[in-house]
Parts: sequence; structure tokens; C-alpha cells
Amino acid sequence: MKKTAILFSFIALSFLGKSQNGLEQVWVEKFYVSNVADTAQNSTGGTLPVGSVTYRVWVDMKAGYKFTLAYGNSAHPLDITTTTSFFNNQDRGATTPNGITTAQMKKNTVMLDSWFSVGAAASGQIAVPKPNDTNGSIGNTDGILKNNDPSAGIPISSEDGMISGTPQAVTFIGPDPTGGVFDAVSQFGHIDSTSNGGWSSLNGSVGADTTNNVLILQLTTDGRLTFHLNVQVESPAGNAERYVYSNPNPDPNPNNHENLGTGLIFDSGLITNTSEYQHPRMAAIDVYPNPAKDEMLLVITSIGKSNSNFYNIYDVTGKLVLQKELGLITDNRTERIDISSLPRGVYFVTCTIDGVNATTRKLVKM
Repeated sequence: MKKTAILFSFIALSFLGKSQNGLEQVWVEKFYVSNVADTAQNSTGGTLPVGSVTYRVWVDMKAGYKFTLAYGNSAHPLDITTTTSFFNNQDRGATTPNGITTAQMKKNTVMLDSWFSVGAAASGQIAVPKPNDTNGSIGNTDGILKNNDPSAGIPISSEDGMISGTPQAVTFIGPDPTGGVFDAVSQFGHIDSTSNGGWSSLNGSVGADTTNNVLILQLTTDGRLTFHLNVQVESPAGNAERYVYSNPNPDPNPNNHENLGTGLIFDSGLITNTSEYQHPRMAAIDVYPNPAKDEMLLVITSIGKSNSNFYNIYDVTGKLVLQKELGLITDNRTERIDISSLPRGVYFVTCTIDGVNATTRKLVKM
């Protein structure tokens, strides 16, 4: 039976320091799509609807940075929602993967359980994106989890997204507002939200791959998944940086300062090309000149063909001030943008390529 151990202190917020923009982005990997065989075999694990999707949510940081906290507060509530229900394995599932052994992960659909993480994929196993998995798959003793849906990239029967290591433990902070949505009931709840809590890595977590990706959530549902997250990372110097999904506090005081983060808002219903889940750095952008007066150039370095693309420009409060649909992109692209109508100040420019956000750039308007 899953139990969420809750301790309130917001400890990680107590050592804030000067912002250095160590968060690259939060991105989502489409890990697995269940099929009829998985559902039929899962009598002990609970109700797993055919076509359920397992998503993994990653924090991608610059080298040397650590993930310390995902949180919600009164200004920026955290919510994780599906239009149906989240799947929780009733057989050997848990609220975090740290207590699930690899032997248990091989049973029925335990590998698809929904949970919180600060880098773990199982006991003694650190999570890595499937393309960065170097030791294959632990397999499944019940002969399932073999679906090769192309939208989920590499099959988990080939690479299961975990390698041996010593992952950090999850510490929950604040009250559990939902009664345990990720507890051991297979179809119990559809929303987890908090404005006074979250989950933390007290020692800080680093990724086991070269791009420093730390897994913070695994979620399985047959519904439309959305989330709004806020995260905190720690710099190599030991300073903390907070990233929020909207209305960042620009106060220069490091104890109050917030950054607008990329990828902290997600809606699976807006994804049009699901193969792009596999490319966390599928696109990069730059803005020229910077500072700019009346016009700027948005330079997009893209990987492959993409159909649904647009740019957004936000002010320092997180308000969207400019947006444009860019249509089909087949290679690199340079877009000329008229910013003469914008007041002087600081803005944030991001580009979404087939539902995946490129790195946000800061723009100074003269």
C-alpha cells in the first residue's frame, strides 16, 4: 500500500542565492503505450485501460547543477491533472520508485506505475531517457510490456530507461491535499494539486546522463495529461534558483527572485507529432540583435521536419505579449519580428516546435 510521507518545512527554499539560469528546460518523454495484452495480464495490478500512455517528466539542467525541489505555493499552485484517472499498480506499486525492486518491476505492469521521483527509476536504479540507456532492459516475467508503438520511440523491452546507481530519496513537504491520488488504487483520482508543498531531494540530484536530466515524475493515464510545475535547482556554488510557469517575481533580492522556466506548462492534447517526445533538445533559438529597438531576428536551429510551430514573447510578469504560428519548418529558420509596439523592458522569447519548447531567451527592448 502506498503511503505519502509528508514533512513540511520548505527546507530547500532556505538557501536561495543569485540566479544563474541553470535550468535548461522541463520536458516530457513518452515512455510506453499499453496494449490489449498488458490489460489482460494485469488482473493483480488493477485497471489499466488499453491505450494508456506512460509519461516521464524530466528536469534538464546545465552541467554541475542539481535538482532540489518541485513545489507549489500561493502565487504559483502546482497541479498535475488528467481527464480520466491515473494508473497506480495495486500489486507492487509505490508513491516513489525507490522502494520498488528490479525483481518487482518485472512483474505485470509495475513498470508503468505512477509516482514521484528525484532521479530514481527503481531501488538501486537511476532513471535515464531511453536513448541514453546503456544496459538494455530488465524484461518482464509475465511476457508483456512488449508493445512497439512508434510514438513512444525505443521499446521498453529493448531499453527500459534505468541504469544501476544510488538514486536520492524523495522527501515530501507540506500537506497532501488530494487524499493520495498516487496511492495503491489503480483508478482513484485525476488531479494532484498543492499551493503549500511539493517533493524534494535534500542532497540534490544530478542526472546519470551527459545532459544532466533528472526524472521527477512518472504518470500513466488514458486521458489528456496537463501540468503546471515550479522547480528549484542548485548551482555548482550552492546557490538556489527558482523557476515558475507564470508571473515570476523579478525582485533582485535572491530570496524573492524567480525566473520564468521553459516547459513547466504541459498539455498532451496539444502535441501533434508524438515522435518528438524523444528529443529534449530538438531545437535551439537565438535572438538578434540584443538589445533590440524596433525589430529582432528569431533564429531557430531545428532538428528534422516539424508541422506545428509558433513563437511566444512574454513580459517579466509572464504575460503573453506576442505570438505567431510559424507553419511548417523543414530546416533552420530565421523569423523577422516587429517589436516596435512593445514598451522598453525585459522580455522572454520561446519557440514551440511540435509541442516541445526550445530554450527560452531573454530579450532587452530599448
